[in-house]
Amino acid sequence: MKKSEEVVACLSDFLFKRGQSCDALALQRHLEVTGWCLCVNQGQHSVTLVSPCGACVVRIGMRKDDAYSAHAVTAILNPDNAYFQNVYWHVVLYDFNFTLTLMERLYDVDCSRLCVKMDRSYLFEALPFKHLSIRDWYFSRLPTEAQQAILKIEDLNYRFKYLSDINFDNIMMRENGELVIIDSVFNPFILSWKNLAHKLYDWDSRPDRSEFPA
Repeated sequence: MKKSEEVVACLSDFLFKRGQSCDALALQRHLEVTGWCLCVNQGQHSVTLVSPCGACVVRIGMRKDDAYSAHAVTAILNPDNAYFQNVYWHVVLYDFNFTLTLMERLYDVDCSRLCVKMDRSYLFEALPFKHLSIRDWYFSRLPTEAQQAILKIEDLNYRFKYLSDINFDNIMMRENGELVIIDSVFNPFILSWKNLAHKLYDWDSRPDRSEFPA
């Protein structure tokens, strides 16, 4: 955790010093110069870089992606659920039209490990966009923690009219073999971050909601 706090401080310092001249590309170049490396697999609307120590990654969203923000905030609100990625910091930079997320590093699913491959298939088939009869059969066979994560994703779909964005690329793993859902929804419409933040934090009745964007 101390390491992630140091990274947040460095990123905040860079953004503050650059001010209005900062953009996503400038931030990416700054990180690469300071030893961060581009991940092999990149998202459609984002760039992800691995820290020099290899312990965490930064995701730079190339647009105001409120659906990803919803997923990131859901992960922050559920730190004890292993099926959500550990998100240490997530910020939406209004003026620069990009999001910044600091998270634990994950790895592609190792399909040579049969048990991990089977677990991924069960998790994938139980996700919300599947045919109900098929989905319910797989859902009932998942661990309780996985079921709780999927129900959180369903809440995002129903509350914000999102669509599921789950594919095998959006399920990764930790070094110990635990599966993690790294992105779950996309927004076919447009929601403002302010509205989204208020909805999420009112919904969870967070006592510390004043700490989040107003």
